[in-house]
Amino acid sequence: MEKNNKNCAELLIGTPFFYEKSYCLSEFLNSVDKSSYKDFLHLIVDNSPETKEISIPSSKQRKIIRLFQKNGHFNSRLAIYLSYSLIWQYFKAYPFKYLLFLEADVIIEDWHIAKIVNYCRKIEDKAVISALIYRPIGNYYAIYKDQKFKYEDGVIKAIREPYNNEEIKKQILWIKAGVFGMLLIPKEVIEDLEISWNDKYFNHPDVLFFEKCNKKDIPVYVITSIRPKHLQRPWKEISW
Repeated sequence: MEKNNKNCAELLIGTPFFYEKSYCLSEFLNSVDKSSYKDFLHLIVDNSPETKEISIPSSKQRKIIRLFQKNGHFNSRLAIYLSYSLIWQYFKAYPFKYLLFLEADVIIEDWHIAKIVNYCRKIEDKAVISALIYRPIGNYYAIYKDQKFKYEDGVIKAIREPYNNEEIKKQILWIKAGVFGMLLIPKEVIEDLEISWNDKYFNHPDVLFFEKCNKKDIPVYVITSIRPKHLQRPWKEISW
């Protein structure tokens, strides 16, 4: 892929992948391939151990990068950070206009990507935009109106206050924190952000990302009509 606008897609879809997500791989890829929005490159970063390698079909619009080549024990949060960091650097290196983080167990409808990109254009690419991620466990909707931190047992943990079912009836919500489930980031704001991780934080990289958005006054909005399915499995089922 050359570094010029003529040969570069408008949107980079970035997906970290781990072999435990193989149960929904076909459904996930099909949902992306059927998108009505077509001007994208889908970058999948597979951080599965070598002994657990899954065959992911490539295509003209899909690029696969393997993060780990040898089996071993990895800190799950560090592995996820490395995957997102690689996607972030790829986005910065090429003239994509938008980055869409899309988790491998989030199943989208064919109109979802087009709507989230069009809304970002409408507000002149001045904000980060999220879908309303529905989860079958825990808090049903992974969007939060407040995020604070507390120090406990040697680590810093995020305490989040979710929106309730009445509040999410609004078409657009401003949030203090969310998840990387389906999150659009325009290059317009990228210079003020970065993907980071700290082993003192008992959280994934998305927690620190949204904290940076708050500190730099970069608004984050949720389009509540975009509701992809999150097939999330409990963490206890994931073995590293």
